[in-house]
This record gives sequence, structure tokens and C-alpha cells, in this order.
Amino acid sequence: MDFIDACSVIFRRWYVVVPLLILTAVGTMFAYSTGAAEYTAKGSMVLLAPAAAPEAVSPEGKAPSACETNPWCAGNNVSSLGNVTARGMSDPSVANPILDDYPGGSYEVELDPDNRSPIVTMSAVADSPQGALGLLREVRTQVQAELRRRQLDSGVSADGLIISNRVTMANQASVQSGVKLRAAAAAFGLGIAVTLGGAFLAESMAKSRRMETSLLERISLPDQAAAASAATSKTKKRPAARVPAVERTVAEPDTPQATASGQTRSGRVGS
Repeated sequence: MDFIDACSVIFRRWYVVVPLLILTAVGTMFAYSTGAAEYTAKGSMVLLAPAAAPEAVSPEGKAPSACETNPWCAGNNVSSLGNVTARGMSDPSVANPILDDYPGGSYEVELDPDNRSPIVTMSAVADSPQGALGLLREVRTQVQAELRRRQLDSGVSADGLIISNRVTMANQASVQSGVKLRAAAAAFGLGIAVTLGGAFLAESMAKSRRMETSLLERISLPDQAAAASAATSKTKKRPAARVPAVERTVAEPDTPQATASGQTRSGRVGS
């Protein structure tokens, strides 16, 4: 069946298609209006290498680099620490305690792909604006704690730690319509599939009924012809009514009969 045939079937079965399309529109609107809304709050912070203390400045006026004692910022490259920290935030041992107070919430922490500056981006998703903002604050606090812990575990002194500074921090969550749109799209797709299926099912049932009727007619025609032929044959072979024969007495001539003694007797009685 090509596209034109399919369109013909849909037009022929409009009485099935139209009600199903109306139900599809109603279902799509209902799915969109009742879909759970999500709210997102985003923030970012930049990682900064430690600065030398003022008293550490040499007589020549040159301050020694604090990164010389911090393996995470060798060559003033702190992106490695930001990348490792961002990946570590997805560990269940870190994520589960944060998300326990935000059922259904989620967050993402990643290093900005722009290599010009070591910026860590954060995104928190919850079912309410307050939840998204609260989750974002907790994520930021945990990122700072993870930065500090990893450096201290590496033997870095407190005055040589890489620190973070806020770049952006949302104070208002934005609503995300992705869940609503996905629910509406699913309802619409299901409705269209049911509509097309109903149209083709109705066409198939009608075709089956036509074939069955045609088959019954072809079967009944030989039976009717045979019945007509049998009736005609019976009419032709029916015997005519019998007319009772009229008994006629034919006088038989006298015939001499032989007797036992060899003499002949007359057929008349009393001779």
C-alpha cells in the first residue's frame, strides 16, 4: 500500500479518524498540563592558584610561586584538579548524601570545555524553585569541600591550596518544560498511532465482510442453479396420469378341444 492508498483509507474511514483525532488532542493537552514541572538553577566558579604571602617576597621583588609546593597546579594549570573534582561529584558516596533531602532531584558538575580558564559549572534540578536553589548551594559547598580535601590528602599545606571564587550563582530557578513536552509528545504519538491503526482496522474489517459476502454469493449461485435444474428435470420427467383401460370382451371363436379319448368336443355347453 502506497501513500495515496493510505490517504484514501483515512478519508474513507473519516468516521473513525475524526473522533480518535479529537481524543488525541484532548489527551495531549491533558498530558502537558498534568506533567510534572522541573526547575533548574545554575552556577559556576573559577579555580585560582594560591598567591604568595607578602613577607615571602625576595629582595629582588619577586614572590615565590606557591604552586611549587602544590602538585595540582604545576605550571599554574589548575584545570586537572577541577576536572577530577567534577568527576568525583558523581560518585554515589558523594551524591547520595546530597540528594537524600531532594527526592527526585539531580545535579551535574563539569569543567567548562573552554580551556582558557579553569571554570567549574554546576546545574541543579528539582521539582520546585526552592529545591533547585537549595540543591545548588549544597553542590557548591560540596565542590569546595572536595577541592580542599583532595589537596590536603596530597600533602599540600593550607597556605598553598587552590581556592574557588564564585563567577555566577543563580538566585532564581527557571522552569524547564522538557518533562511536559516529552509527556505531550508521547501522548500525541500514541494517539496518532491509535488513529491510524483504527482506520486501517476498520478498512480491513470492511474488506473482510465484502470478501465473505462475495464468497457466500459465489457458493449460493451453484446451489440455486442446481436447485432450478433439478426442479426443471422433475417437471420434464413427471409421468402423465394413467387412464384406466376399458375392458373389452372379445368373443372368442368356438375351438374344438381334444378329449382324453381322442374325440373332439364342442365348446358349447349343453350340446
